[in-house]
Amino acid sequence: MPKKIILIRHGETEYNRQKKWQGWSDVPLNKAGRKQAQLLAHRLKHEVIDVLYTSDLKRAVETARAIAKSVNLQVIKTKKLRERNIGILEGVNFQESVEKYKDIFDGLFGSHDESFKGHGGESVKEVKQRIKELWNEIRAEHQVKIVAIVTHGGTKHHIIRLLVTDFLQDMQFGNTAITILKKDRDGAYQITLLSDISHLQE
Repeated sequence: MPKKIILIRHGETEYNRQKKWQGWSDVPLNKAGRKQAQLLAHRLKHEVIDVLYTSDLKRAVETARAIAKSVNLQVIKTKKLRERNIGILEGVNFQESVEKYKDIFDGLFGSHDESFKGHGGESVKEVKQRIKELWNEIRAEHQVKIVAIVTHGGTKHHIIRLLVTDFLQDMQFGNTAITILKKDRDGAYQITLLSDISHLQE
């Protein structure tokens, strides 16, 4: 198992600014997001990182490439780190999704049914499965390594909850927010840094 996991959310996009659901929509970073990625890369410049994974969506890849240049690593892209595909709601403003698609919104976010797919996208169960598959690959291939992962807010939640079973917070991760998990002497992961964006305040 990796001894340390650095989880990073991608930089800002226009969909973020407009408060729209993104999912699998391949939206690139906007000007602010590119600046955030550079500040993030500067922050991580002296961080020891052995392996760098990223979602294959543009907003994550652009963020990861800024880091990769700073720490001199290749980027490993994978679909398994994508945000949840939320089907009909992609590109829809948050408030509009509540008003126009109430039944779908309730099924997606107000239900404990992890198999719900009434939105035409992925179920929570499917998202968890692909994340678990990737984690099993990382765990097997990168023993005692430091692994950085650039991904999305929802995916980041699922990764943390997979590795830290008592993490129950339902929080928002800011753009380029850094969360660090370290393995303790018993082999369990502990959160040592949660959703830090201090690099954006420089």
